[in-house]
Amino acid sequence: MLQRVSVDGGPVSTICDLRGDLRGASWGADGTIVFGTLDFGSGLWRVAASGGEPEQLTTPSVGQGEFDHLWPQILPDNKNVVFVVVKSDSVELAVLSLDTGAYRTLPHHGTFPRYLSTGHLLYALMGNLWAVGFDVGRLETIGDPVRVLEGVVTKGTGGAANVSVSDSGMLVYVPGAASTEGERILVWVDREGRQEALQAPPLLYETPRVSPDGGSVVVEVNADIFVVDIDRGTSTRLTFDEASDISPIWSRSGEHILFASNRESGDFFDIYSRAADGTGSAERVASTGSSDLFPQSWSADGQTLVVSETQGGADLGLVALGGDGRVVSRWAPILGPRHPVVDERIGNILR
Repeated sequence: MLQRVSVDGGPVSTICDLRGDLRGASWGADGTIVFGTLDFGSGLWRVAASGGEPEQLTTPSVGQGEFDHLWPQILPDNKNVVFVVVKSDSVELAVLSLDTGAYRTLPHHGTFPRYLSTGHLLYALMGNLWAVGFDVGRLETIGDPVRVLEGVVTKGTGGAANVSVSDSGMLVYVPGAASTEGERILVWVDREGRQEALQAPPLLYETPRVSPDGGSVVVEVNADIFVVDIDRGTSTRLTFDEASDISPIWSRSGEHILFASNRESGDFFDIYSRAADGTGSAERVASTGSSDLFPQSWSADGQTLVVSETQGGADLGLVALGGDGRVVSRWAPILGPRHPVVDERIGNILR
């Protein structure tokens, strides 16, 4: 929930419910709040600070590779908003007109933009803060960006920068090594909470999945897929495409890795398979042609793949490997029924 409380204390008031975790809120001079949430395709919203039903301001363009709109800040004119467009392979600064509802991206990659009284946009990128001139009247940047501070903790590619700037120009931030920002280690945790680190080096690990035999872990690192040998601590890179390769899972046999990639369709993520030992090439095994598919899990008998399908909202579906390869069931539909065609080769490759 989005809530408010007086700085002098007192009761907490709920402004509105949220569809996802809050990712930025800006309180305008007209008494409304523009906010973003981490909920695929939800975009930016506006609500009265006194409470009420939120109004959706933007809808990410899935066809243009947009995932979400986050970290808004209402500009001093109270008519426009700077924010972040999160894409599959980048984060871009953008500006929205509250009068027309139209938005456009600015020619700069970065996250967590903040307009300064000096006439600049401050934003974060890879643990550094950058500033670029910004014309509020024309809603255009001026000149080239300049790096103004190194080593600021930034949470993920499209996440918050731990920084704030007062109206008087005083800046406060949480320091962190820019070269290692976001890096993590892989650890075992037993049932008593004791941790044991793997030998693998610190990297930007995401979505780790242990192999069926317990000897390896498949991970996503900077939108590529790696298999880490637990005993030796060595890793094998499985994907080298410039596109995004994400969300890996093991096949039930442990011989293949399934993952999502937009390497062929460009606009949408399809499901691919590649041998876990790195031999051969990746082959597309499931595609709708009109929405994103991500592998999630398997049924107990290993004959049915659980997938998530996203197109503005998110649905869960089943791919029956022994049949014609179509999604045969869904739960929690958000946008109503859809009928994607899934490539029947998935049954032959992974059975």
